[in-house]
Formats: sequence, C-alpha cells, structure tokens
Amino acid sequence: MTGSRAPREEWPIRTAVRDDEDPSMAVLRAVTEASGGDPTETAVLYDTVDPAALDRLFSDTNRSTRRGVVRFTFATYDVRLVDGEVVELRERS
Repeated sequence: MTGSRAPREEWPIRTAVRDDEDPSMAVLRAVTEASGGDPTETAVLYDTVDPAALDRLFSDTNRSTRRGVVRFTFATYDVRLVDGEVVELRERS
C-alpha cells in the first residue's frame, strides 16, 4: 500500500468569530458577506439549526471552552464552525 492520503477538503471562505459575537451571528455575517447580500435577505438560520443551541455548544464552561466542529448546510453554502472560533464556508455544488 502506498502512503497516499485522501484529498483534504477545501473551505475557501474563512472568517473569525469576533470576541463580541456569538457563533450563530458569525455564521450569518459570513454567509451574508460571502453572498454579497443584505442581512435582511439572508435565509433564516433557525430554519436550518437552532442558533441558541449552536451558541451553547461552544459556550465557556467552568473548566474550559468547548471544542469541536459542527457542519451543516445553510442558504447556498456548506458551513463548518470550528471550535466556535472560525466559520468556514464553501458553495454547494
């Protein structure tokens, strides 16, 4: 067997979650900016994922900040939220 690996997924659009911003709001901001749209015209996030639950997944606990990756489809994008700190997008094919 050769040492080849599966190709790494490409997520061409990346944006950081701001210090004063919940992860769910960062997703909305990233999708709106990527699509060049008006925030009032962006699809409703709640139709895809519960924004409060998404925020709680990455909320600070007494011990540390929670880590992990959440993936879902929103508007015309595949979305990946990494550690509640980075939103990555790629257009769906």
